[in-house]
Amino acid sequence: MMLSCGIPELQSLDDISYVRKTLAVEKTEEEAVMYFQQQLHMAYKGQWTTKVDWMFHKLKN
Repeated sequence: MMLSCGIPELQSLDDISYVRKTLAVEKTEEEAVMYFQQQLHMAYKGQWTTKVDWMFHKLKN
């Protein structure tokens, strides 16, 4: 169903698998909370590319 919805980013089963993994669909609620907390921590503290992106976003707005 997701492949036929017309979203250009969803062209293959690999794309759908990536989305499901990224959204933690297969995890329990507790596991998903931990996963998203880790992702937010990495984005906020550890990833220089995210910091650069946020800096340019702040400069633009």
